[in-house]
Amino acid sequence: ENERPVRCLNFRSKILGGLGLVNPIVKAKALLIKNMYKDFLEYDCNITDDWIVNSLYGYNEEFVKVYLEGLRNGTVKQVYDFLIQDVIYKNGSLIPSRNEKRAVNIKWSVAWKNLNLLKGLSSEEKCFAWKVSQDMLAVRSRIHRKNAERRCLKVFENGQICLEIQDLEHLFSKCKVIESIFGSLVNI
Repeated sequence: ENERPVRCLNFRSKILGGLGLVNPIVKAKALLIKNMYKDFLEYDCNITDDWIVNSLYGYNEEFVKVYLEGLRNGTVKQVYDFLIQDVIYKNGSLIPSRNEKRAVNIKWSVAWKNLNLLKGLSSEEKCFAWKVSQDMLAVRSRIHRKNAERRCLKVFENGQICLEIQDLEHLFSKCKVIESIFGSLVNI
């Protein structure tokens, strides 16, 4: 809506808090590497033979990595999972989203596990939960248009208007209009 997620977050699996989309470039590499392996078998040679590895078409360095990793007889999915690591990991850890960088005291692995445990939700409700966890929900403080109204503007019972900046915390817990509902939910 207002902001895209960090690119690597698109291709993370849902278990790791991502969207679980397939990276088409990495998928094409995985398919090509499987075909390269078939050609490699036809030549009946050794992986240490530089001539044969360099004469194969395609991604030679990735082919050697996959071969040495022991995935030569693996499925395209296994090769894809191995190659996608370069996209979603940096120095052995996941590339964090903007919200993961901001909220360092949260155990994100537990948060993603809890998000995946939500059963019986519609796709819209799952999308909403993911957007809340990633601070991607369209609240007024995140609108970046010129002259955009960032205040809450909800009307109290006495007719006054809430003039606080609307962010996620204000929207769900701090706003005086919502405060009583939030308090009863906390008590449950």
